[in-house]
Amino acid sequence: MNFSLSLLFLLSLLACVLGMDHGGIAVKLNPNADPNQVAAAHGLENLGQIGSLEHHYLFRHPDRSLPLDAVREHAARLAKHEAVLWQEVQLPKRRSRRDLL
Repeated sequence: MNFSLSLLFLLSLLACVLGMDHGGIAVKLNPNADPNQVAAAHGLENLGQIGSLEHHYLFRHPDRSLPLDAVREHAARLAKHEAVLWQEVQLPKRRSRRDLL
């Protein structure tokens, strides 16, 4: 069991390093648009509203191992939808501590 957990951790780390792990696509929709219908029309899942931001939602593709280029293609098609006012692919940021030298 310990080996399988280690393998799972390494595979998820590798997916992140290769750019296959993404945070989804943040979108701002027209106030009268149904986010579930917009997401479904593009083969995406609606993960819900982003915090307290009105009409801002997070969509993602059901296949989490989808390459980043394919996610960007989905985002480009999504941007052409009449209900979408704004969209942006969400990527994890690499953070590093600064030296105090």
